[in-house]
Amino acid sequence: MRSPALYWSVSTCMAFHDDSEMADLARLSRTDRNGAFMTKRIADIFAEYSHYHNHPMNQVFHYIGIPMIVVSILGLLSLITFGSAEFSANVIRPDMGMALMLFGLGFYFFMD
Repeated sequence: MRSPALYWSVSTCMAFHDDSEMADLARLSRTDRNGAFMTKRIADIFAEYSHYHNHPMNQVFHYIGIPMIVVSILGLLSLITFGSAEFSANVIRPDMGMALMLFGLGFYFFMD
């Protein structure tokens, strides 16, 4: 078994071929390669995700496709607005896209 690293990242886990090595690394590490704090729960989720998404073509499709999907969904949801027209024009225009982004942000804070 390799010695456990101090830092954890998806690319690090993808280099390991043994599931037990990935689990050991995710369990022992609490920061990513940039030094940001990462809880064990988030580290486990990323380790599991990287285990199933380590083929190079899968990574290319995700790199291109996921941002396109997110931008498309947020763009369509931005057409559904909240509040009065006077408020929206002067301050900020709250919409469903913004609500979805806030929900996602809250979800990741809750998981962490």
